[in-house]
Order: sequence, then structure tokens, then C-alpha cells
Amino acid sequence: MGGDSAEKIISGLLSYSRDRGLDLVPADLNGTIEQSLQLVNHELDAARIAIVKNLHQSLPMVQLDEFKMQQVFVNLFTNATHASGREGEIRITTSMDRLTRGPNVGYRKTDRYTPGERVAIIRIEDSGPGIPR
Repeated sequence: MGGDSAEKIISGLLSYSRDRGLDLVPADLNGTIEQSLQLVNHELDAARIAIVKNLHQSLPMVQLDEFKMQQVFVNLFTNATHASGREGEIRITTSMDRLTRGPNVGYRKTDRYTPGERVAIIRIEDSGPGIPR
């Protein structure tokens, strides 16, 4: 059992370290988050960081480059671990929302999103002191 886990982690790290172009495919966002947490699990355990997950169970598949998103999540989790210090907490929430008119939504012809479009939301918060103004 331990060998399988080690192989999975090594495979994930090798995939994480590859320099590749953007490869968008339908993927499970919550699964990508879980895989990313596995990659930093040792660091989280060593710092005694509590992970509080509230992952929306019926998220649809989303178009993303899973390896690039893992890189983003690993960096966010690592930064949150350092910011929180020993025995801190990282809260991870996923949800769906419908966009309303606002910054980058429906104002310019170049806006990527349109009002009314449904999007997946990821919120990562830590118990650290925050970024000074």
C-alpha cells in the first residue's frame, strides 16, 4: 500500500514539474484540489496545518489544464502554510455562481465572461495575519 502511495506522489511531482503548453480538458476541479493537497501533504502535516474543506459535491466538469492548476494550488497551499505558521488552518471552498455585470463581466467587447454565465468559484483562505496594506 505504501509503495502505491509513493508511486502516485512521485508521478504527481513529475507531472507537476513538466514545462508544457496549456492543455485544456474537462476535469474534476475538486479532484484537482485533492491531488494538489496530496503533493503538499508532508509540509501540511509537519506544520500541523488543519485543512477545512467545503467542496461543492455537484460541480460540473470544467475546462482546465489540470497540471497548471495543480501548480497554482500547490503554490497557494504552500504560501498559506507559511503564512499560517504552526497549527494554522487553511479553508478551501468550491461553489457555483452566476455572474452579474461588474469588472471584467459585460462592460467591454474584450471581456471574457458575460452576465448570467455560470462559473466555478474557488476560495482559499488561511489563518495567517494577511497582507499588510
